[in-house]
Amino acid sequence: SAVQNPQSMDSESARLQLSEDVAVAALQAMGSLSVNTTHSPRDHRVHRAMVDRARLFILSHQTGSPTVEDLCEHLHMSRRGLHSAFMQVVGVNPCTYIRQIRLHEARKDIINGAPSVSEAAMRWGFWHFGMFSQYYKTQFGELPSETHRNPPGVAMGTWPPLS
Repeated sequence: SAVQNPQSMDSESARLQLSEDVAVAALQAMGSLSVNTTHSPRDHRVHRAMVDRARLFILSHQTGSPTVEDLCEHLHMSRRGLHSAFMQVVGVNPCTYIRQIRLHEARKDIINGAPSVSEAAMRWGFWHFGMFSQYYKTQFGELPSETHRNPPGVAMGTWPPLS
């Protein structure tokens, strides 16, 4: 298409989409070459690349709270293939991974001085504040309000300690 219509590649977004499509096609081709059922280092590299691309997609869609279906569509993968890649690389399913990324980003916002916990939660697609607090406490061992009141910091002092 780009060869037949070179003007279509004048926009930055068209060039970016083309490079994205080529990368996906290459990764899918590399993944389909395996004929054995054991995981090779090459399989891991392909899965790692897919997880990395999924992470970038999640981070670029803050308030939209991307779903597993969104990731499948973006990566041109089946749910089963996506699940397999996530389990092999990070050891959790895609849904849990999406939530963990969003929780960590909300925590960063809280630590970096977000005006409120609810604003940080909403920025990262958490609309049910009770569930957000529950997930947050499970992940970080404290409520988000505690992090907001007492953000972790580096203790300032002399090193080595004076005796």
